[in-house]
Amino acid sequence: MSCHTQPLVHHLLALQLETNDEAIEDAQSLDELGLDPLDLVLFVLRLEELAGGADEFPLLGLDRAKTVGDLVALVDVWCNATRPSWGYSPRSSSAA
Repeated sequence: MSCHTQPLVHHLLALQLETNDEAIEDAQSLDELGLDPLDLVLFVLRLEELAGGADEFPLLGLDRAKTVGDLVALVDVWCNATRPSWGYSPRSSSAA
C-alpha cells in the first residue's frame, strides 16, 4: 500500500458516516456500514478533491468493492497510477 491509502480511505468513510476513523475496519462490508451508491460517489468526489487534479477515479471499479479493504485496494491502485499530490496527512485524521 502506498500514499497512506488505508488511513485516507478510513478517514473519508468516517467523515461520510459521521463517525471516528477507528470505527472503520477493512473487513467490514460496505453494506454493513450502510453505504449506498450515492455515499460512494460522495466518497470519490472528496477523494478526487484531495488529490488536487489527479485523473478521475474509475467509478466502474466501485461495483467490485464489497468491503472497506476492497475499496482501499481500488484507491491504492488508482493512487499508484495517478500519483496525486494529496492535501491530506494521515497524522491529521480526526473525524468531524
